[in-house]
Amino acid sequence: MFLDLSVLQESLHLIEQSAIPTLIVCAASSILSTALGFCCAFFLLRPTLPFRLFFFALVVSCLAIPLHVHACHWMILLGRNGLFTASIQKIFPDFSLYSIAGAVWITGISFSPLSAIVCIFSFVHSSNTGLADQTRLYLTPAQRFFWVLLPYRIWGALLSFLLVFLLSMGEMAVCDLLGIDTLGRQIYLFLSLYYRPDMAILMSIPILFIAILVCLFFPFLLKKEKDSLPGSIPRWGNIFPQKPKKTIFWIFPLVFCMPYILSLPVLLLAIGNIQNLYHTYFSLAQEFWHSFALSIGSSFLILSLAMPLSWMVLRKLFPRNFFFLVMLWIAILPSPLTAIGVLRIFTQASDIPFVSDLFLFLRDTDAILIMGLFIRYFPFVFLVCIVGMIYLPIQLEETASLFGYSRLQQFFYVVLPFSKNVLLLAFFTGFLLCLFDLNLTLLLVPPGITTLTIRIFTLLHYGVRSDVAIASLFLIFMAFCVILAGCFIFFQVSKYSKSLSEK
Repeated sequence: MFLDLSVLQESLHLIEQSAIPTLIVCAASSILSTALGFCCAFFLLRPTLPFRLFFFALVVSCLAIPLHVHACHWMILLGRNGLFTASIQKIFPDFSLYSIAGAVWITGISFSPLSAIVCIFSFVHSSNTGLADQTRLYLTPAQRFFWVLLPYRIWGALLSFLLVFLLSMGEMAVCDLLGIDTLGRQIYLFLSLYYRPDMAILMSIPILFIAILVCLFFPFLLKKEKDSLPGSIPRWGNIFPQKPKKTIFWIFPLVFCMPYILSLPVLLLAIGNIQNLYHTYFSLAQEFWHSFALSIGSSFLILSLAMPLSWMVLRKLFPRNFFFLVMLWIAILPSPLTAIGVLRIFTQASDIPFVSDLFLFLRDTDAILIMGLFIRYFPFVFLVCIVGMIYLPIQLEETASLFGYSRLQQFFYVVLPFSKNVLLLAFFTGFLLCLFDLNLTLLLVPPGITTLTIRIFTLLHYGVRSDVAIASLFLIFMAFCVILAGCFIFFQVSKYSKSLSEK
């Protein structure tokens, strides 16, 4: 059936129809997000910008807002019966958010914080700003931006463009909500609605081919970006002050709380009647607690493997370059390809004689979804653990080895006690990613099981503005409560550890 000629002809016809809208949305949104991110990075690194730390935390915090929540905001504001749709249509009668331009706008705006972070890393990589300082006397800021800074950072901008292009290729929620036929939407329709995995696999081949090319091109871009810069010493002092404890104290609540503060005004405007909160909660209670349990379990599972594995990679117990290349490929792999891979694993395992009944049972439970979330978001939690543990002094482990501690004992008695903040940050990262996931959940959720993000996605299709706002508020409330509980536990553990050290 997979090699049936009629299936191949149908898939080629659909790929030909969906290729142009996919390329337009991906290319235009990548250009928009890269331009916004590049300008944002330029202004964030200006010494004269007031409240730079606050704005940097604002940009980083926007990364926690998923794409479908961005779509929810813009549909509440500018969608059908939106808050400002009638006013805009009086000026522009042909205005409609449900078009390729609307998909480009939502996707580009939502990915612009990611582009800003990539461009900031490209900017702070250079330690030589003499050329920019010399031209300050006779060039305007705009001229220095286009004639001096842009040529040296063009490779970083290209890296941001390719990253956003690849991530937007696998995006299907926004395009499905707006009715744009892209490859990601076709994969979603064939997997979830038409139950034709063979067509979904054929439709995913172009995305897989582009993902492989981008992965092979990334090392070249990183090398060119490094060679094009005059220096290699990071200049994080351009953003952070010289007091790291004070910086962490201020940036921690900003990063994790700002996305929800930004979302509240739009959602509160759309609720309408406060009494709807009480009635909507009982209709969403099952999805609410199911999403909570699923996110907690998935994040704990990811953290339990990411923490020891990151320590082993740092201590060169695994081949570091190969492992980082694999993590990079998994991280930038679009969600539809991850979902297809997980489904193929369960399908092939169901044909094995001794374990077929087990995998047939697990395929109708949350196990398949947990496995998909684990594979999809493990590289991101692994990166957080790597960055956090890179500053752990190796002398502590060397001292423990002199006292006869094995590698396992060093990890449990030395590494973990000094990595409490890394554990907390990695858990928050995994929890938020699993909680806000929609693309992977749509493709892997078993029949009869739903989550809060899927319920929001369904309500967006029906245009129930008040219910969408209330469900989004519940999602934000869940994430906010878990973050506050984690902060409380962290400070209690730190206080207890400090009291023990004083004794």
